[in-house]
Amino acid sequence: MPEHPATPPERTAEIIRQVEYYFSDVNLPHDAHMLGLTGGDGNGPVSLSQIMSFRKMKPFRPKTAVREALRQSKFVEITRDNQHVKRRYPLMVPISVKPELNVARVKKAENLAKGLTKKMLEPTGFEINATQGPISPEQHRQDCDRYSTDLSFPDRLENLVNDFNNRRKMHQDTRAIFEKFVISGGLECNTRAFQGGASKKDMKKQGLDKEEIAMLTAYYGVSEEVKEALWAADDGDLDKALWEVDFETVAKAFLSSEFMECFDWHNTAQIRTACLVLYNFYQYAIYHSAFPDHDADIGAAQAACILAENELPKLAFVDQALPGDFNAACSTLMRGYYADVHRSAASAGPGLDDDWTKVGYNMGLSMEQATTIFKLGIAAYGTEQQYLQAAAALNDGGNAITTVSEEQLGLEIVRVELPTQDVTSFYSEARDRFFEDGKRYVLSMGKLVCKRWELPFAPQSDLPPHVVEARKAAAAVNSEIQFLVEEETLKRCVPGMKLDAVVKELSLGIKWIDRVEKVYPTFFIALLNDRVREWHEPGPPKPCMMRQNMQKLAKSGALEAIMAGGSGTDGFEGEGGMDDGDYSDEDPK
Repeated sequence: MPEHPATPPERTAEIIRQVEYYFSDVNLPHDAHMLGLTGGDGNGPVSLSQIMSFRKMKPFRPKTAVREALRQSKFVEITRDNQHVKRRYPLMVPISVKPELNVARVKKAENLAKGLTKKMLEPTGFEINATQGPISPEQHRQDCDRYSTDLSFPDRLENLVNDFNNRRKMHQDTRAIFEKFVISGGLECNTRAFQGGASKKDMKKQGLDKEEIAMLTAYYGVSEEVKEALWAADDGDLDKALWEVDFETVAKAFLSSEFMECFDWHNTAQIRTACLVLYNFYQYAIYHSAFPDHDADIGAAQAACILAENELPKLAFVDQALPGDFNAACSTLMRGYYADVHRSAASAGPGLDDDWTKVGYNMGLSMEQATTIFKLGIAAYGTEQQYLQAAAALNDGGNAITTVSEEQLGLEIVRVELPTQDVTSFYSEARDRFFEDGKRYVLSMGKLVCKRWELPFAPQSDLPPHVVEARKAAAAVNSEIQFLVEEETLKRCVPGMKLDAVVKELSLGIKWIDRVEKVYPTFFIALLNDRVREWHEPGPPKPCMMRQNMQKLAKSGALEAIMAGGSGTDGFEGEGGMDDGDYSDEDPK
């Protein structure tokens, strides 16, 4: 039995609709009270008890039922402490009123913040308004010594990273991001961990100066593979120069791949922290003239940080919104990825028709919802013939609609076409005229126009060559692919964003996205840093491997053919080469 009285589906929809209105782009920018509760920018969490104290929320009780209902919302979310509710995505609409901030409440919240000490509340240097203080003559002298052009680039980079690490106060989140960033850029951590346990005080007693102590206690160091590659480039040996200096590319690659794989990039605060850490590091490099010949490249890396901070929240919205209701409707009707995902009250079990599953309810689309969304999409954007065929098939009066092709491919957004006034009016009229409850799941659709994009590190296709060539020819003719997507999602799509998606085509000639595997920002760059760093040249085969190969050849009869033909050993030593002794890597004399 549930811990609280069951909330009927109709009641759930009312709760979601009312709370979403409080946080919506329509109300929040003009509601001074709500802006104050959300911290002034509209993105902070609000106590669920505070929300339930509003006049229009008083009919909804108990609190546990309201909380479970809001978990089904695609627009707001319950925080981890289960006591607050907030927008899933940052407010993009300009604020038109001054927020009503309760100073006493804000001060109390700061004083009662759990897990924070006075030291943790001190400035760290990563604040948005943080500034660099003036450089003293002593600091200038040290900078001239540590970043002298007489030093090699790896030495200057090591000094820069360690100086920045020592002069910035990093908490757990900033430390994790910075460490991951420098490792992706070719450095290693804890490179001088074995110093005999000598402290800085002991080293000073031994007569070492500050520079020598800093070198011995440095935590970060450029990896040997990178050093050798950079030295090879200086010597003109391009075959071994696998690494090169490019601050902008490393910044874009980290923020578009490593950061998105290792951190919660759907969290706006996490995005802001990552971009601030990188931007602050580059600013430190410019301020201390670590690489004056690379200042333009470092400035471009800072611009990449600003771009990422603005774009990644939009990409997070797109990632969670796609494939969208029309594509999910096609998937539901055509037995695709979203088929059988919907959970209704009847699925709770016999005799529990009035119950509902806490998390499962309202997932996916019911057949009725999918049919409604599909018909409206065809009516708004399809041809008359497509609409008649679809209507006949759905009414069991015509030929069934089938899926004629399926392909996993990369897509790059070329442009978005928002719904015209006629299309918006069509959807609005359909909701008001034909559906009593307004069908809140029926949203205006526009067009997402994409082109094919080669997926990074995609496995080779095992299709026959003629099929591959036919697909390439068809892609060249039909360079653009169009999909129907909700207007709110289209507003956050940026030309240049990329998708890894499974695309299917109906017998009606309409293509749809069955599922989205991964999304990429416009500035995505695929680097091989990790793969190159871990690469080792393969050595000669071991004796056990050679014996296994000989056994396989003997079983297949190939060994007798080789011996009879008197051919070369094909990778094996000649007579006496299969002894069980230790393998020697010396060249044969």
